[in-house]
Amino acid sequence: MLARAVSRRTLLSGLAAFVAPAVSSVGGAQVRLDGGAADSCCQDVSLALVRAICLHCAAYSELRQIARHTAAVVVGRPVTRDEFDRLDAASDLEERLLLALCEHRAANDAERHDKATYLLGIFDGDEPEPQLITAILRSMTQESARVTEP
Repeated sequence: MLARAVSRRTLLSGLAAFVAPAVSSVGGAQVRLDGGAADSCCQDVSLALVRAICLHCAAYSELRQIARHTAAVVVGRPVTRDEFDRLDAASDLEERLLLALCEHRAANDAERHDKATYLLGIFDGDEPEPQLITAILRSMTQESARVTEP
């Protein structure tokens, strides 16, 4: 049976279910199968990846909340400059954190799985921007160890 893709709504409501297993595996020993290959379900997930995912999820949630508030305001009156600036700043932060997550170089199969699962849920049928695709691909190569231009 094929697993269902994770939607953005599921990600926001189920963040605890994702974070708890990831955090519990941080610092744990890796179990080796087949004479040396580590089982991805037992590999360590770095705090850096967990943090990148959590930061993006929180920023995305905040952006959605601000957007809903701004949309409700639009119905009743014009958006104030302060409200527009707050929405714009939240959008910029979410974009920067998503790019940072895409650029994160996974250290093992468990991190590749968790990063891919989260990003599939974020993109949820939408085609990612070219810069995000480039960041993901660079994170999968040795070039990711070198400093890249913004």
